[in-house]
Amino acid sequence: MSGSTSWSPMQCLPRAALTPSSLLRLDTNDGEVELMRRDGIELRADSSEPMQMMMKSNSSSGSATAWKDRNSDLKVTLTTHRIVFVEQNDPKHARFLHLSNVHAINVAGYGTGTFKSLTKTP
Repeated sequence: MSGSTSWSPMQCLPRAALTPSSLLRLDTNDGEVELMRRDGIELRADSSEPMQMMMKSNSSSGSATAWKDRNSDLKVTLTTHRIVFVEQNDPKHARFLHLSNVHAINVAGYGTGTFKSLTKTP
């Protein structure tokens, strides 16, 4: 988020560990397995109130002030443990949502096996 004046749901999730080649690092000690990957996913907050930012900006130019309720055009990987979101334009920027924290998922899209919108509700 360096130099940014806004934050979004991606900045409210913990960072996912990646390999040096920007691939998702799975927790093989706990038996984590990749189940599927999709492109063109949107992560959207369903509250009008901003979410709490997970990581503070490393930039000294000021803090984020504008809340954007969604991130679009993400790559998503579903594992047996997590949903991992990666920005298409910055493959080294990966965040995750552990499945134990998911209370509801809204699935919308076309065709079988596709989903275009994931929503976490308290």
